[in-house]
Amino acid sequence: MAVFGLLAIAAGVMYLREDRTRPARYKWAAWALIPGFILAGATAPDPEPDPETPTAEQTSAIAAPISSTSTTTTPPPEPLPAPASFELVDSDGATQALKTLATISVRDEAPSTQFDLSRFGEEWSDDVAVDGGHNGWDTRNDILRRDLTAAALDPQSVCTVRTGTLEDTYTGDSVAFDDVVIDHVVSLSDAWQKGAYELDAETLRDLANDPRNLQAVAQSVSTEKDERDASAWLPPNEGYRCTYAARQVEVKAAYQLWTTITEHQALERELLSCGGIAPTTTPTTPEPAPTTEQYTPPPAAAFVAPRPPVEIEPAPAPAPAPAPAPAPESGYSGGCGANSYVNVNGNCIPGPVQAPTAPAGASARCADGTYSFSQNRRGTCSGHGGVDEWL
Repeated sequence: MAVFGLLAIAAGVMYLREDRTRPARYKWAAWALIPGFILAGATAPDPEPDPETPTAEQTSAIAAPISSTSTTTTPPPEPLPAPASFELVDSDGATQALKTLATISVRDEAPSTQFDLSRFGEEWSDDVAVDGGHNGWDTRNDILRRDLTAAALDPQSVCTVRTGTLEDTYTGDSVAFDDVVIDHVVSLSDAWQKGAYELDAETLRDLANDPRNLQAVAQSVSTEKDERDASAWLPPNEGYRCTYAARQVEVKAAYQLWTTITEHQALERELLSCGGIAPTTTPTTPEPAPTTEQYTPPPAAAFVAPRPPVEIEPAPAPAPAPAPAPAPESGYSGGCGANSYVNVNGNCIPGPVQAPTAPAGASARCADGTYSFSQNRRGTCSGHGGVDEWL
């Protein structure tokens, strides 16, 4: 078709050259050239592209690598693996946890120290020396990606989890993403009261971000637990309690924290309930808590009833003084005098003199031979010649 167009143009030109003296035909010939030009333009082949001027397709092909380079991002690291202690503890695991529990110090009670959350450093810091530290993810998103099912990342930030479902180990329920929080298995307040207040800043930051001490759970059960230890709270899911006790033991041993007597007993009871065997070594002697000793008063003496009074019967009235013996009749002594007798030889023999017997209750014998029963020496035998003999 292009050839025919060119031929038509050439014929028109030749006609014009031949008939230049004929104006009418010139005009007609000029109009006759127009279809030829149109036909030639419509059928002309595309010009060869200039190698220095790229086409649209070439431009797109060249620009594509530049665009892909500007949007390329580093793929996120693999999710943190769940520690072995997260698996449900069997009898062997419980036995090992009991051995570890025996190495933890036991004290009577926790001291009263002011809890200072700021000492644990920036919340969910990645600048830690535990699993997941310095991987470009904050600790919260590390734990969400580890614990959630079908965790989806934010397309604008591959280090942020936006959706997912939780199978809550504390309750055994499925929990929607908006109701999920990160719980410290050993609460930071409980850890602080039981030795963490003595740790340095780096160790406190590690404790707050250690995956062994973190678990995604339902917000309601985390609020219910609050800062209580194992003696005051255990998960509602009874099938997880033994594992929960083993995790508490693992964290407290790792950071050299201690337990109270009641907490130690609660942890031991749970580990024994799932088949654990307690070690035969002598248990750790409880250490006194660093508190001021309180004075304990001695027990009150037992009440002893007084003996009933003894009734004393009054002393019997003193017997009356015996009447004096009658004087012997005249001639009795045979002329020897009173209280004497004459023996066969005619001699006067004095008779035996018998001292009069004092009546019962007499206190003195008076000079006139009478007796006084006065209990007061003053005035005794007054009017009877005075006291002859005190009895």
